[in-house]
Amino acid sequence: MVQELSAVDVHFLSKEFKSLISAKIEKIYQVENTIYFRFYSKSGKVTLKAVIPGFLSFSKEDFDAPDFPPAFCALLRKHLSGAFVRDVYQQGFERILVFDISSKELEFLLIFELFKPGNVVLVKKPNTILDSFLRKRFKDRLIAPKKDYFFPPSQADFNVLSEKEFFTLVSESDRSLVKTLASLGLGGLWAEEVLTRVKISKTAKVTIEEASLIMRALRNLLSEQTSPYLVESRVFPVKMDSLQGKSLACSFSEALDRHGEEKVTTILEKKSKYISLIEIQEKRLLELEKEIVDNQAKGDFIYQNYGSFSELLKKIKELRTSNSLDELEELLKKNSKFKELNKKEKKIVLEF
Repeated sequence: MVQELSAVDVHFLSKEFKSLISAKIEKIYQVENTIYFRFYSKSGKVTLKAVIPGFLSFSKEDFDAPDFPPAFCALLRKHLSGAFVRDVYQQGFERILVFDISSKELEFLLIFELFKPGNVVLVKKPNTILDSFLRKRFKDRLIAPKKDYFFPPSQADFNVLSEKEFFTLVSESDRSLVKTLASLGLGGLWAEEVLTRVKISKTAKVTIEEASLIMRALRNLLSEQTSPYLVESRVFPVKMDSLQGKSLACSFSEALDRHGEEKVTTILEKKSKYISLIEIQEKRLLELEKEIVDNQAKGDFIYQNYGSFSELLKKIKELRTSNSLDELEELLKKNSKFKELNKKEKKIVLEF
């Protein structure tokens, strides 16, 4: 199973891929859903491996190149062979990496969409799609040749988000804190890591001071030097305080190349599952606590007004013995506390 890259992973990969700036694209190969790009850079020949739907790393693996390239690979070769990389960057805080490329005549964007269903899109600047690995219509955009390319709607960009804006997002969310952070693009494991670093509960209702602490911790995390950390078969770009693992003496991309396609075993998968279960249980606990408070208040009210309730129930029983439900309803309407008579269930609703 290929490791699914998070927005944080992509952030650190974009830093490492900066080494490809000024590199020349020499060859491109495609083997099923994997595309290999061979560059000639200042440090020599380098291969970039893209696995659709969502994996990208430098690679040293050997592969059997097909005799005839698939159509998309042939198009990439036609436009990008001999071209140079001008820049590499992450789009906002999304799982999207963009290679800005120029040939003698044209300029292109090679866009890796690293979220499901995944895609590699070749765009002629400013934004005309030449083709893509996957042609697909989404709710808000169409990926197809000759159409304009639009990035998907963005989530929170922690690189530019102010502490006040962040506080507004988390304070107005109806989800738990950890789930809110995850939904803003961090994912569950990174959301838990940030909260572990600042020692704030996953379900806390944060103050503006605590929101500032979280933002600073996240920015500090994103500014760290890459120091790959292996937890079972899952590779992280920096050491994780929330998980037990071991540090690796290599680049993040190299670590992904070695371990990123191994099966990520049970502990991390179970942990994500248990996090979700705990959140569901915590939500249910809050609901039960509210029900207890509400029912206690109802009980106290009935106790305080027991005399009135007893007298009212006695009158209703007397009326019921000698009147039909329709007649009873008409008689009850004279009482200001009467709200509704459910004839089917034979229930009387009173409002105090």
